[in-house]
Amino acid sequence: MICLSLVLVLLVSSSHGQVLNNTAMDIQYPQGFEPAALTWMKPDGCAVQSMPGEVEVTCSLPSGVVVVTVSANSVSLRCEDKTFSCKELTEVHSRISNHSAKPNIRVLAIDNCVLPDEEISCVLGAKDAKVLMFKDLKSNLTQRHLAGLEDVTDFQIRGCYNTMEIPYDALSTLPNLNRVFIKDAALHLTNETGAILTIKRLTLLDITLNSMIPDGAFKRTPYLNDLMILGQRPGLEIDEHAFDDLPQLVNISLNSNNLRFLPEKVFSKNKLLESIELYGNSLETLHSSVFSGLTRLTEVKMFRNSQNVLFKVQDGLFSNLPSLKLVDIHDTRLSHVPEDLFLNSTNIKMIDMSACEVKTLPEKLFLNLNLESLDLSINEIEELPSKVFYGQYKLIELNLNRNKIKVLPDGIFSYLTNLKVFNMGRNNIEDLNDYVFEDLSNLEELYLNNNKITSLRYTTFNSLRHLKVLSLSRNSIVQYSEAVPYLLDLLRLDLSHNRITTVYDVWFTLVFLQDLDLSHNSITDLDRINFDNRTRVDLRYNNITYVDLILQPDLSPDSLPDLLLDYNPFSCNCSLYAFITLASNKSFTRIHINDAKCSTPTELSDYKLTDLSVDMLTCDYPFCPDGCSCTERIALKQVEFNCTSLPRFQELSRSSPDTVLRLEKYTHINGLPPYVKLLNVSGLNITDFGPVLFNPIEIDLSDNALIAAPQLLHENVTLNLLNNPLKCDCEHQDSVKLLKKFNKKVKYYAKLTCENGDYIETKDIDQICSLKSQVTYSLIALAAVCVIGVAIFLAYRNVVLIRIILRKYGFQLYTDLGDYDYDAFFSFAQEDDAIVQEIVKSLESGSQPLKLCVHSRNWIPGEMIVDQIERSVERSRWTIIALSHSFIKSYWARIEYLTAHSKSKLLVLILDDVHESETLSPEIKLYIKSTTYTHYSNPYAVERLRDAVLRQPKWPGLVGKKKDGEKGITEEGKLKGALDVQINVDGQLVNQGEVKKF
Repeated sequence: MICLSLVLVLLVSSSHGQVLNNTAMDIQYPQGFEPAALTWMKPDGCAVQSMPGEVEVTCSLPSGVVVVTVSANSVSLRCEDKTFSCKELTEVHSRISNHSAKPNIRVLAIDNCVLPDEEISCVLGAKDAKVLMFKDLKSNLTQRHLAGLEDVTDFQIRGCYNTMEIPYDALSTLPNLNRVFIKDAALHLTNETGAILTIKRLTLLDITLNSMIPDGAFKRTPYLNDLMILGQRPGLEIDEHAFDDLPQLVNISLNSNNLRFLPEKVFSKNKLLESIELYGNSLETLHSSVFSGLTRLTEVKMFRNSQNVLFKVQDGLFSNLPSLKLVDIHDTRLSHVPEDLFLNSTNIKMIDMSACEVKTLPEKLFLNLNLESLDLSINEIEELPSKVFYGQYKLIELNLNRNKIKVLPDGIFSYLTNLKVFNMGRNNIEDLNDYVFEDLSNLEELYLNNNKITSLRYTTFNSLRHLKVLSLSRNSIVQYSEAVPYLLDLLRLDLSHNRITTVYDVWFTLVFLQDLDLSHNSITDLDRINFDNRTRVDLRYNNITYVDLILQPDLSPDSLPDLLLDYNPFSCNCSLYAFITLASNKSFTRIHINDAKCSTPTELSDYKLTDLSVDMLTCDYPFCPDGCSCTERIALKQVEFNCTSLPRFQELSRSSPDTVLRLEKYTHINGLPPYVKLLNVSGLNITDFGPVLFNPIEIDLSDNALIAAPQLLHENVTLNLLNNPLKCDCEHQDSVKLLKKFNKKVKYYAKLTCENGDYIETKDIDQICSLKSQVTYSLIALAAVCVIGVAIFLAYRNVVLIRIILRKYGFQLYTDLGDYDYDAFFSFAQEDDAIVQEIVKSLESGSQPLKLCVHSRNWIPGEMIVDQIERSVERSRWTIIALSHSFIKSYWARIEYLTAHSKSKLLVLILDDVHESETLSPEIKLYIKSTTYTHYSNPYAVERLRDAVLRQPKWPGLVGKKKDGEKGITEEGKLKGALDVQINVDGQLVNQGEVKKF
C-alpha cells in the first residue's frame, strides 16, 4: 500500500448495493484541492479511516475485500483476498457527487492482486497516471491490462517472486514509457523478438536471474541510455554479446552482482558508453582490451572489490581512453601496478587508488596525464621515485596518507606548482630537507601529522607563502619557532602531541592565525606572552603551572584569544594572582578553565580554578622569624605568621605588610606591634584570656574553652568568639551583658551561641535571672514539702521495722497490759511443741519480754477444755496461731482458732507450707488470703510477732475486757457478723450469731 497526501473519503457500495447513508462526511482537504472533486458516499460494507493527507477505505466487494487509499494525486488499491472488479469500482463512481472536477491522479499502485481480465485504468479515474506500480503481482500482465494508460512514463514492478519475464508485449501499449524499474523479482531474460520499446532507462535491482544474461537479451529495447543491473543473487554471468543490441547505451551499472569476469568484447558495440560502474563485485581480472574503443568513456568505478580476491591487473587496462577523466578503484586489492596502466589516457583528472595494497609505483605511471586529484593513501608505499609526478602541473590535491614513506627526495615536487592540498600524514618521515617544498608555492594545506619528525629547519617552509593549514601533530618536535615567520597567510597551525616546552611570541605575529593547537605537549608556563589577536590557542594537557599574560593597554575583551587551559597541573600560588584575577572577570569570557585544577599546594590539590578565589593564593614570605612558618597572601596584602611561640618582631621590617599572627601554643601576651592586625589563637583550649592593652587588632579566639567574654572588649579590639562554651546563666550574666553592650566588636555576633546552643543576641538575661530567683525560692519550699512527705510515706511503709529498731535501742512503744493477764495466748498443735517452745522462749526474753499464755503451762488441770480456751482468749490481748499441717488436724487447735477469730484477736504464724495445702479449711484459707501473716522461715518472724503484740490495738473498745470509761463487747454491742461459737448439747461447735438470725 502507498501512503498518499490528501484527506479523502471513499464510500464504496456493499455486496448488496444498498445505501445506508447519503450524507457526505465533513473532511478537511489540502490547499488548492477541490473537496467537491472527491466527495464519496458511504455504502454498506465499507470502513473509512481518515489520516493526514489521505483517506483509506476498506470495502467488502463481491470479488473480494479491497483497500483503497486515495490522495490528491495518487490512488493505491490493495487486494486482501485475490482480485477486484472494474464494474464494482464503477459502481463506486456512481456514488460520487459532483465529480465534474477530477482529481489529478499521477500515481496508480496495485498491490497483491490477481488482475481481472479488463483495463486497470478503470481504477478510480486513473487514466491520466504518469507512474504505474505493481507490488506482489499475482498474474501476468497483458496488453489489455495496460490499455488506455497512454500517459504512463514510469513503470515499476516490486516483489514478484514467481519467475517472470519482462512484460515487453504489455509494455508496448504504453507509447510514452521512458523508464522500467523491476526490484525483488525472479527474472528470466530471453532473446525473443517482438515489438520495440522506446524506453531510455532500465533498472533491475536485487533480482534473481535463472540463467546468464544471454545474447540478444535487450534487442527489444535498443534505445536504452541507462542500464542498471544491481544486486543479482547469485553471481551474475554475462554473455559476450549480451549488450550488442544497445548501441545508444551511455551509462551501465553492474554493481554488487558478485561478478568474477567480464567477456573481453562485452562493451565492443556500445561506442557511446560514458560511464561504467563495476563496484562491489568479486572481479578476479579484466582483459586489457575490455574498454578498448570506448572513446567517449569518461569514468570507470571499480572500487570495493571483494577483499577475498586479489585483482590481477592487466597491462594497459585504462590506456588509450581519450575521454577518460575518473578512475576509482579504491579498496581493491591489486596484484601490481603496470607502468602503462593509464598510458595515453591523457585527460584523466582524478585517480583514486587508496587502500589497494600498492607497494611500489612505476616512475612513469602518471606520465603525460593531466591529473587534478590523486589519492594513494592507505597503501604500503615505502619509497617514491623522484620523477613519479613528472609533468603534473595541474595536480591540485595529492594524498599519500597512511603509507610507509621515510624520505621525500629532493625535487620530487618540482612539477607540482599548482598543488594546493598535500597530505603526507601517518608515514615514517624523520627529517625534511631544507628545500623539499621549494616548488609548492601555491600550497594551501600541508599535513605532516603522525610522522617521526624531531626538528624543523628555518628554510623548510620558506616558500609556502600561501599556506593556510599546517598540521605537524603527533611527531616528536621539541622546538619550533624559526620555521614560522614566513607563513603569513597561515590560518591553522597544529602542533599537538609533540614535545614542545615553550610558547614562542613569533607565533602570534601571524596576524591571520585563527587556530593554534599546542595541546598534549610539555609546556610548563606561559611567561610574558603577548596575546593581541583572536586566535584560538589550545594548551590543554600540558604541564602548565604558571600563566603571565601581557595585555595591550586598550585591548577589549573581545580581542583576546580563546585560551583553552584545561587539564594542566597549575601551581595555585601568588604567581597565579594576575591570571586568576583576569579569568574571574566576567568580561573576559574567552579564557577556558572549566576543567583546570590545582596540583599544588597540597591543601588546594584538585581544586578547580573556577572555584578559586584570589584570597586563597599564597606564597612563602622571605623575612620569616625563627620558629615560624610565614605565608604571604598577596590579594589581601598581608603576611601570616604561624609560630610555636611569640616571635621577635624587631627582626621584621617596619614596611612589612599587614601581619596575621597564628600561635600554636598560647603564652601570655603583653603587647603586639601595630602592623599585627590579626592575632589567631583559635583552637588552643584557652579558658581565660587576660586583659592586655592592644593596638587596634582583631583577635580570633574561636574554638577555645572560654565560658565568659574577655574584658578585652573594653579595649580597641574585635573578637571572634565562635564555638566557645559561653555560659549564659545568672552567675555569668555580667559576661552576657558585656557581649550585648559591645556587640559591634564581636565578629559573627548574630551566630554567637551559649553553651546550650541558644543565640546570645536573643537572650534576655535580666528577665531570666529575675524569674529564676522566684523559681528558686519556690523550688526550695516545694523540695522541703516533698522531703517531709517522702519521710512520712517511708515511715508509714516501714513502721514495723522502725518500731523494731527503736525497740532495739531501748525505746518502749507500748507495754501496758491494762486489764489483760497476758500479751498473747499461743495456740498450737502438740506436734509443734518443740518449735513453739523455742519461739515462746524468744518472745519472753529480750528488752521487752512478752507475757504469754501457753496451755501446757498456764491451764488449770481438771477444768473443761472449752472453758479454758475461752478464758485464755478473753484474758489475752492477742491469740497467736501456730498454723501447720498438725494444727489443722487437731480438733482442739481448731476450737482455739475459731474462738480467737470470733474475738478478732488473731495473729497467724505459719510454720510450714500448710498455706499451700489443698486440705486447708475454707475459713482459714480465706483468712490467710485476706490478712497479713508472718512465716517462721522469715529471720524477723519473732520480732514481727513481738511488734504485732505490743502495738496499740486499733479498736480497744471492741477487743478484750471492758476498761474504765470504755464500752466492752456486750450482747448488743457485738461486732456485726462476728462469730459466737459455743458447744451445744451434742458436743458440736455452733455459731450462735448465725442461729439467732433465724
